[in-house]
Amino acid sequence: MEAIFETPELVDLILQTFCVTPSEHSSHRFWEGPSRHISREDLISDKARRGTLYRLALTNRAISQMALPVLWSTIDGILPLLKLVPKFEYNTSLRQWVLTRPLSEDDLQRFEILAAMVRHINLPARRGDLLLVYPAIHPSALMEVCQLRAARPLIPHLRTLSVDDACDYATLFLAETLECVRIVRAHNDETFGQSDDPPRPWVWNLLALLQTRAPFVEELYVGFPPSSANLADILRLKHLRKLTLNISKSSWPDEKARYRFLKDLECLPKLQVLNIGRLLEDRWAPRSATGYTFPALESLTFQAFDGYLSRILPRFCDTPNLRSLVSHQSRALWGHDDAAEEEHNLKTAFSLLATTHFRSLTSLCIFGAAAKELLNCRYFEPLLQISGMERFEFRNNCFGLTDELVQKMASAWPKLEIFCLESLHEDHPPTLAAIQTFARHCPKLRRALA
Repeated sequence: MEAIFETPELVDLILQTFCVTPSEHSSHRFWEGPSRHISREDLISDKARRGTLYRLALTNRAISQMALPVLWSTIDGILPLLKLVPKFEYNTSLRQWVLTRPLSEDDLQRFEILAAMVRHINLPARRGDLLLVYPAIHPSALMEVCQLRAARPLIPHLRTLSVDDACDYATLFLAETLECVRIVRAHNDETFGQSDDPPRPWVWNLLALLQTRAPFVEELYVGFPPSSANLADILRLKHLRKLTLNISKSSWPDEKARYRFLKDLECLPKLQVLNIGRLLEDRWAPRSATGYTFPALESLTFQAFDGYLSRILPRFCDTPNLRSLVSHQSRALWGHDDAAEEEHNLKTAFSLLATTHFRSLTSLCIFGAAAKELLNCRYFEPLLQISGMERFEFRNNCFGLTDELVQKMASAWPKLEIFCLESLHEDHPPTLAAIQTFARHCPKLRRALA
């Protein structure tokens, strides 16, 4: 065992299993659909990982120094770093962390060593949807540290910055190394939900400074109403590969502004993953509307009313590389309960997908489709033309799954890895033959739910 810890390559491989990075399963995850699959890693919390590695580092001197970069790679808030500064203490009368004396260059030695190890930071400290105690830091303390570092970034190798609009000092962490920026609405302590207050000016300023101080950002999550100038700021991020817009429709001045902004996103040449949220969720929008051209787009996620899928898809016909489509249909159109019309909308959407994306599409997830009657397998027959399907999820509270449908899908989708069809109806449940069909035709299948 000691020989293993004396080999740096093996030690590094072991330590990587303890790495904690911002997760897509946190509160930043937006309308990507529920996940029913739990991997072995998901059963181990970030706190448990850190605790185990910390104890391991204390008991084995050979890996103690190598464990430090892993332990400090992700931190919740700036307070862990500031506590390394001498005479940085909590003032009970002010209820704030303050500096009790002026700082010198020597006081920042430990701060600088460990700050260089940080790659991801959450401001304020947050785990999932739970907002941890937000430590009040006196502004003068942060400013003095920044003044001593002069033009050097506060965290020089930062890659991910997660912040809510209640944090007024997030701009101090902007650096050219940033790859991912996530800005969400602050949580209301009284309602335990998102705050209804208007965005603070400093969060608008944060978005405005990205182009000059973090020009290489590839991933951006916008969870607050941006200003009109901010929309132009987003369009200047030419390296952007992933964009998520969790913005209420009421935050836009008018419908034309929403459509115009989505059209303007075509100027981002590297955009591959786009989550538009409710941007196109219009009850009475015409079927013939503005089309969008995204040559590099590989993944599209949106929320819409039931039956609206067939209205949105024609607008994205000019996306030749689309590999993944996620549609979360939350509720039916007001005053619409025609089962035949809703089924027709689904069939139209499926036919359009098969016609325009049969070569590229590998993942299709539709959540909340509200057909009133038991769907027959013929509604899915157009999708059988998509031979490269790797993931298919159709979550519907009134769907009948038969051996015949499984036979057709398994034969048409030999690359299938994830298959999910949910149903509350058991009129024609699949039999053991369905499992045998998957085993014969889909050797890569690793998750199936029906």
